[in-house]
Amino acid sequence: MPIYAGLLGASGETAGLYIAFAYFCIALGTVIGGRLSDSISNRKLFLVITGTLFAPITWLLGKAGNLWQLTLCTGLQYLIGGLCLAVTGAITGREAGPKERGKVFGLLGMTIGLGALAGGLSIGPMVDAWGYR
Repeated sequence: MPIYAGLLGASGETAGLYIAFAYFCIALGTVIGGRLSDSISNRKLFLVITGTLFAPITWLLGKAGNLWQLTLCTGLQYLIGGLCLAVTGAITGREAGPKERGKVFGLLGMTIGLGALAGGLSIGPMVDAWGYR
């Protein structure tokens, strides 16, 4: 993220603010998603709709030509990510039995770390092979 921001002209301080804004958006999305999950009758449909928004926003993120576009797209992506996290937690809490919740939430918590590990192990060699600095 800071490398992409730097390519669009961000200084070190601006890149830090950009990342802070992204994490603020994920926190805000989580809070909003938690509040919305109580009032939404069809959580699964809401999860599908919000998840579907990821593709066009990711495409726009790749097309960002300046820092404010990058910041806006990243903020939207992280906000939607927070919404998805909160609604997934609400669905899981309602669907899992009382004796299964610890296991299920433990597995959900591990997926982020395992995804980062798998991504790092696979993307690193690809980036090295393609000569990215």
